[in-house]
Amino acid sequence: YLSIYPDKEHIYFLIVSNGATHKYNFYTRETEQLTANISTSANSIVVREGNVYGFQGVKAKQFKDTSVLYITDDKNLVEERYDRQAKTTLISSKNGLKDFIVDNELNYTILHGQNKISKFTKERNLIYSVSLSSISALSGQSVESIAIDYVNEYTINGKQSYPVVLGSSNNFLFFTKIDEKTNELYD
Repeated sequence: YLSIYPDKEHIYFLIVSNGATHKYNFYTRETEQLTANISTSANSIVVREGNVYGFQGVKAKQFKDTSVLYITDDKNLVEERYDRQAKTTLISSKNGLKDFIVDNELNYTILHGQNKISKFTKERNLIYSVSLSSISALSGQSVESIAIDYVNEYTINGKQSYPVVLGSSNNFLFFTKIDEKTNELYD
């Protein structure tokens, strides 16, 4: 498969770029064949209101009620409307984009270059930028980012949500938490 998209009851598999998709139900273990709504071809999918949409870029994620974000050419973060009426390049990186996440306020955090993490407002204003090489336990080592996601943690102070990054250094994998109040990475 080219891409997956999970929801509460299903996982959708984009099988080929023409939009052929399989929908697997976790509870009944039944599979249904669908066709994604695509413009020309698809490398990733998003499901909205029961409809499967395919997009040319990779790692498509819902952004607003009317649009998604995805990565094209390993260097552009693109916003495209579900109705296909508008497509906008939001961010470009000469050093490549690896992954991104979108928070509840529609800000997006991107992994770019070998080990950079930057967060932008939905209006594309930079909130912060940090490097994985700033982690003291990894100083002087080759560090590369792989993926980013949000974690919800329940503590004595209540629910906390923060981004975590999966990275590699000297053939070892590691996770690090981003403190968005101080813009620092935890060792």
